[in-house]
Amino acid sequence: MNSKLNNLLDNGRFGEAASLLKSHLKAAEIIDPSNDRSWGPYADQVSSRILSKEGQDAFNLFWQELLAFFTKDLEPTWGHLHKGHALFRLGLGRLSDDISAAKKFLEEALDEDRLLEMKRAEGKSADIEKLIRGYSSYVTLCIIERIENEQFDSDIEKQKFFRYFFSTSFDAAIGGEN
Repeated sequence: MNSKLNNLLDNGRFGEAASLLKSHLKAAEIIDPSNDRSWGPYADQVSSRILSKEGQDAFNLFWQELLAFFTKDLEPTWGHLHKGHALFRLGLGRLSDDISAAKKFLEEALDEDRLLEMKRAEGKSADIEKLIRGYSSYVTLCIIERIENEQFDSDIEKQKFFRYFFSTSFDAAIGGEN
């Protein structure tokens, strides 16, 4: 799948790349829809290219459509699937234009992370709130909470700050990339 996906992305055929990802998710081929560590890197690859070539709105639309695909097409067959990755990306994507909407998506991502940790605990005693502190959604929400009420000259300046702070460089720190 990787070489076909790269070929589509290299040729700017983003819709076809998204369709390829969805078809593999639906068939549970190569990637596992129940594990965002399996499908997330492919989705990030597509969305990153969309962001660089078509901009933030197209990036957000990709993630909204992928989230809807999980809800409408995959979950009826699979049951609840962890969608924290998609919700996290939507949260980051909205920080530059609507901090309230961004926080809503990030809080939904954190709720998904809670559910994942409860599932992993399998009824055993676990401090779920302590376990979720290592998730990107939790860390991002903490950062936003700490700085969103700081003095900015305007709302535009605040959104500009968040856009630059939560850029692809922030993702590199999360993913451990150079």
